[in-house]
Amino acid sequence: MRRSLSVALTGVALAAAIGVTAWIVADDARRGYLETEPRVAVEPDADGWATIGESSVRLAAFAPEPSVTTDDGETWFAPDGYTAWRLEIEVESTMDELDSCTPRVVDGEGRTFTPIDPDAVGLPDLNFSTLDCGLQDDPRLGVLFVLPDDAEPVRVELVDSVGWGVSPAFYRFPLAGG
Repeated sequence: MRRSLSVALTGVALAAAIGVTAWIVADDARRGYLETEPRVAVEPDADGWATIGESSVRLAAFAPEPSVTTDDGETWFAPDGYTAWRLEIEVESTMDELDSCTPRVVDGEGRTFTPIDPDAVGLPDLNFSTLDCGLQDDPRLGVLFVLPDDAEPVRVELVDSVGWGVSPAFYRFPLAGG
């Protein structure tokens, strides 16, 4: 009888310990997600600037790019059924270190597009998947997207690549007509 009671109490204690551990781990994971996952959109003010921490970003341009001239002087066109789009942003920052962000375009159907892989479309060394949203040499930065012809872009988002001071904030720029 003593042995059964001892085994039962050990089982209850073990189950309680597992439950408490799972609750703590789940709470940490939940808190980590809530503090860092991009889910709080910061939109531009009346002057067009959106600010997160020490960096302010403005959407300078987002327009179709009929052709692109490579560093070698060659002309590149988007593949059939696709349109190239040039995104340009301006950045003002008081940061002392580099902070990158990942641009993405969302269309009217909710599809999300990231910058093109230059090697996949024959544009070596012409495009990057991230932009400098912190300290940088040039305050105007650009990147190229290739979207299907049926895509109707409604917004541009700049999402933190690594964590703006553990913030869930991201830049969101609604586009005209979107």
